[in-house]
Amino acid sequence: MSNQINPEDFILRALKTAKKEKGIAHIHTVYDGLNAALREYYGSDIDVIKLTDELVTKGLIRKWPVKGGAMLALISADEDKIIPKKAAELLAKIKAFEK
Repeated sequence: MSNQINPEDFILRALKTAKKEKGIAHIHTVYDGLNAALREYYGSDIDVIKLTDELVTKGLIRKWPVKGGAMLALISADEDKIIPKKAAELLAKIKAFEK
């Protein structure tokens, strides 16, 4: 019996490790070595794009295209609170500039 973790947990652990080490829970699929690590651990047949798209569909991560690959990030429970707050702060600065 194999003690391998499933690929979804592998990606989530990688993102949590990045958050712990860098303070930011996002990684580049190529430049941070995620693709290579997944292929080394699970074999070259793993479809990283399909796997990450499934995690996006499940609402566990965010994914966006960047130079050389894609960026992946954890979705935090506080994210819905932070984005409107930042938008409100930006809007207030823009309105203050008009005066």
